[in-house]
Amino acid sequence: MKKNILVITLLAASVLIVSSCNKKAKSTSSSETSTETISNKEQAKQEMSFVTIKNHISNKYADASYYVNYPDKNDTSLVAKNIRLWVNKQMGNKYKGNLSNADSMMNWYEKKFIKSSTKEIKQEGLDNQYTSFDSIYLSYKTNKVISIVAGNYIDQGGAHGSYGEIGNTFNISNGKSYGWNMIKDKKALRKHIKSGLKKYFKVKTDKDLIGQLFGDINHFTVNSIPLPKNPPYFTKDGLCLSYGQYEIACYAAGMPYVIIPFNQLDNILTPEVLEIIK
Repeated sequence: MKKNILVITLLAASVLIVSSCNKKAKSTSSSETSTETISNKEQAKQEMSFVTIKNHISNKYADASYYVNYPDKNDTSLVAKNIRLWVNKQMGNKYKGNLSNADSMMNWYEKKFIKSSTKEIKQEGLDNQYTSFDSIYLSYKTNKVISIVAGNYIDQGGAHGSYGEIGNTFNISNGKSYGWNMIKDKKALRKHIKSGLKKYFKVKTDKDLIGQLFGDINHFTVNSIPLPKNPPYFTKDGLCLSYGQYEIACYAAGMPYVIIPFNQLDNILTPEVLEIIK
């Protein structure tokens, strides 16, 4: 019962993130991955079909579940293949089976978590249960482009659990993958980060904003806030820049994010990406 409540809570949190940011702890360095592309002559307008799968497995030592939006197993398009490769990478890139079968892949990873957690708890003589919840969800989808987000919540008996997520964008017609490589001018993001974080923290002045951040610790000022470690991705409201827990603020601050509206992206995105979001 406790696990069901946790899953419902996390699913609600995912919905809240999608609607507000319209935006794993397992992978937070970069979402860009090596993928295949096809030539312009081979490009064709495609409609992708996604399925939703979910499952929950546990023993007395560990509890693992997932909720995943995934390309239909019958979809043989290049973009579907590249999305599957990317999801597998975010999960650890260890699964060598058929990536078209999302249930098999996700069950493999969750059982691996159960096994390693059980071994650790027994060895350490701990009296608690480890918990993991993996989510893959669509944050933006048109007939030209898809942004997808992979998230992971994990609780190993500390003061609180931790959550991380990473997004990536795909060109439906040729399968190309976009992360930071879709940004033409990173400097142009600065003013949006500053104003967007003021909105997130509900403050108006530079002094109040830096008071919310780790500026004194990490030696940055309100005008030199670092870009997120994770790459940007699209939501229905625009381009999302999302920071991880503890990246620029304390745990209680959550995962600060900035949304840059579509009509303000002309000087930020590459011409190639601007074309597919029109």
